[in-house]
Amino acid sequence: MWLSLLHSDFQGKSLSLICGALTWLREHKRWILEHGDESEAEKGNEPAWVLEHERQERKVTMEARKKEMEERIARIRERERKEKLAAKKENGRVIKKRVIALTERK
Repeated sequence: MWLSLLHSDFQGKSLSLICGALTWLREHKRWILEHGDESEAEKGNEPAWVLEHERQERKVTMEARKKEMEERIARIRERERKEKLAAKKENGRVIKKRVIALTERK
């Protein structure tokens, strides 16, 4: 883990703190998913197999949500790629038409 103290007004201290906090939050959530949280320890009357089952259900749910999100991102990236390609082709046609028009005038 890294800890940085920055003193200049132009070094992005706020962004650095936000990135560090978000990284910690992501890692903390991952750790809780894998190891359980403190409230599980307080469930002293629950058998260990019940707690493990709950943990596995949470893990499966989170993995399904992650997979769904990755598929969604992939669809969006593909759509953006197609839009960029179409825009590139469209821009190329316009430029070619303009070039042809300019050469005809000469």
